[in-house]
Amino acid sequence: MNTNDELKASMQKFVESTNDFIQVTSKLAETNQTLESKLAEMTANTASDDVDVIATLNAKIDDLEHEIVHLKTTNDALESDYQAVETTNAALKDEQKHYKMLLDRSTKTLDTVKQEATGLRKQNAEYTEMINVLRKKLEG
Repeated sequence: MNTNDELKASMQKFVESTNDFIQVTSKLAETNQTLESKLAEMTANTASDDVDVIATLNAKIDDLEHEIVHLKTTNDALESDYQAVETTNAALKDEQKHYKMLLDRSTKTLDTVKQEATGLRKQNAEYTEMINVLRKKLEG
């Protein structure tokens, strides 16, 4: 082969390689465009999903904050009720001491009355005996 033919063959290979390169580059550009489009779509979907997730989380946070306020209010009311119960309990204990003191006095008074009643019964029996003796003397 002569140099001219070799040059033509070499040029033909170069043209074919260049055409192959252009086709591959074109396919790469299409693939790149498709990938960029998909990435943009995924980013938009992700951003939209993120906004939805953030909105949901914010709503849940608001609900939890409302629940915390409710629980604090309930706790304050329970503490107030507890203080009222403690105050009532202390008053009842004082009243219980007072009634125990009255019961002790009543018990002592009752014991005294029983002793006096026993003494009066004895005295009554003695007087009854004296009256019976005096009746017999008067009759006899």
